[in-house]
Amino acid sequence: MNTDRPAIEGQVQTVNVSEKYSFALDLIQYEIQRLWTIFGIFLLAETVLLGAVFQVFGNGPKGLVFAGALVGLLLVIPWWTTFENTRFFYLLRLKQAKEFEPTVGSFLTEGQALADGKEVRGIRMSRFFRFMRPQRSGWFLMILFAVSFFVIALLKGLEIVRGAPSCQPQSSPVALAA
Repeated sequence: MNTDRPAIEGQVQTVNVSEKYSFALDLIQYEIQRLWTIFGIFLLAETVLLGAVFQVFGNGPKGLVFAGALVGLLLVIPWWTTFENTRFFYLLRLKQAKEFEPTVGSFLTEGQALADGKEVRGIRMSRFFRFMRPQRSGWFLMILFAVSFFVIALLKGLEIVRGAPSCQPQSSPVALAA
């Protein structure tokens, strides 16, 4: 006999709408935490890598700088796909919770109306903040990192191909005269 089941075989366990809504909100909270935790992990990794690449950009080996920039550029791909994958689950949980509205309230519906530019309970969100929703802000950061890594890789790649001397500090004319 399986004791994990809350109901006897053949019986249907009833859960009221309020409990389902509460569970749906818990799932939304879980997805939001997952989304921003993953985003934060990639943001930290990319920031540290970009800092390291900039640290050795001027005096470091060109190949190391190029490789670091290439790794940073490639890391944007799993960052973006993981962000979007998690965001889709968040959107699913939102739709699931909205199915219980207005029976248990209109929290999510009012939030959507506010995000759409409508006045809700005396509050209206400006156009800029409606445009720069978290999704677009996340994309903006990812694109900014991708462009930074691409430019660094391009500059160092061109130096490698051309055989240009590394950006080593030059001796000052005073030191040469001595």
